[in-house]
Amino acid sequence: MFRHVMLVVAVSLCAGLGLASLAAASPISVHYESGTLGGTVLDGRVTEGLVGFPPAVGDELHAASWNGTTLATQWEITGVKVSAISAPLWDVTLPTGNRTVGYRIDYAGGVMNLKKGGPWDADSMDYLVNVDHYNVTLQLWFDSSAAFVSGTSVIEVEGSFQAYPTHKLVFGSASGVYRGMGTILDKPADYIYPSFPAGFVGGAWGIVNNMQFDITPEPATMAMLVLGGMAIVLRRRR
Repeated sequence: MFRHVMLVVAVSLCAGLGLASLAAASPISVHYESGTLGGTVLDGRVTEGLVGFPPAVGDELHAASWNGTTLATQWEITGVKVSAISAPLWDVTLPTGNRTVGYRIDYAGGVMNLKKGGPWDADSMDYLVNVDHYNVTLQLWFDSSAAFVSGTSVIEVEGSFQAYPTHKLVFGSASGVYRGMGTILDKPADYIYPSFPAGFVGGAWGIVNNMQFDITPEPATMAMLVLGGMAIVLRRRR
C-alpha cells in the first residue's frame, strides 16, 4: 500500500511540473571551467563604462566570450551596473613607493546570455539568466607618482534562468585583468573588446579568465527528480 501511494504521489508531482519536458530543454547541470583552466568554456573580454576612477555607483560593464576572432559567440553579460562600492579594504604603500588599494564592488541588474551551441546547450537554444548577484574584489596598483598601473579582480556571479526558474547559475569565481583605460578615442589599433555601454564614452577594458561555475537545479527540483526515480523503481518492482 505504501509503495502504491508513493508511486501515485511521485508520478503526479512529476506530471504536474512537466519534468519530462523541462529536462529535455533545460540547460545541462554540471560544473564548467574556462579554457585557461583546461575546460570547454571560452574565456572573455570586458569593457566597463566609468564615470570616474576608481569605479563608482552607476558604472556599467559589458562582457563577452572571445574565441580569438569574434566576440560573444558563446556567452555575453550586459546591463550590470555598480550599486555600491566599499571604502578601501586596504591601502598599502610598498617600500618601492608603489601603492595598492582594494575595494569590494557590488553590482545590480543585468542579464547573461548563454548562447546555443555552448557546452550547456541541451536543446539548441539560447538561455537567458537574470543576474541576481554580481560582486568583485578589485585590486588597483599605482606607481610612486600615483599614476594608475594595473588592476585585477576576483568576480562572483549568481543568476536565475528566465525560462527555467528551477535552475541556477553560480560562479565559483572568475578573474579579470585590466588591459587599458581611456576614452573611445584612446583605444589602441588592435582594440577588440565589447562596446562601451550606452551613454559612456570611456572607461576600462580587459580580459576575463579562470572561470569556474555551476549550473544547478534548485533543491525542490532535485527532490522531484528523486521522487520520479523512485516512481520508476517502484513501477519496475511491481
